[in-house]
Amino acid sequence: MSKILARYEYNYTIAGTIFVWVKINSEILSSQIKSLFIALLLIFTIVLAIFRRLIISLTTMIPIGFTALMNFINMTVLHINLEISTSIITSMLMGLVIDYSIHIASEIKRTKSAKAAVENVGPAILGNALGLIAGFSILLLSPLALFSNVAILMILGISIGVFVTLTVETWILEKFI
Repeated sequence: MSKILARYEYNYTIAGTIFVWVKINSEILSSQIKSLFIALLLIFTIVLAIFRRLIISLTTMIPIGFTALMNFINMTVLHINLEISTSIITSMLMGLVIDYSIHIASEIKRTKSAKAAVENVGPAILGNALGLIAGFSILLLSPLALFSNVAILMILGISIGVFVTLTVETWILEKFI
């Protein structure tokens, strides 16, 4: 197209909706990385203010960081592009997993026992996670890839976040509390 238009003495601009979307999607990655680091820093600051112990705060961040990392790995493995619809998934997962992580850390701090903490708050965490997974599973029935991709990433992310919270986080916190 450029070769054809170059023969004429006109200034031209190729425009259209598709070019706008390409530009938006290309900017998502850089803004996503900045946003995630800012969110992690803010979450860590809040958790540190709550627990007032560095080791508990750092350990509480493990499920969040691992879930965020695994979301991008899942996207790569499943060939799901980082675009407008999938760019919010990691932030949503961080918001969900921090709840699970704080609940288990608070209970371990209170009971001084990972086993007791899992027995006390584990069912509530699992119930919440299963409810969310069931809700997002409905999106799998959608003929639109946009909705099914969101569902797949949320289901995997919630599952990973709960697993890491109830296993890795509890194991580490029991060693230090």
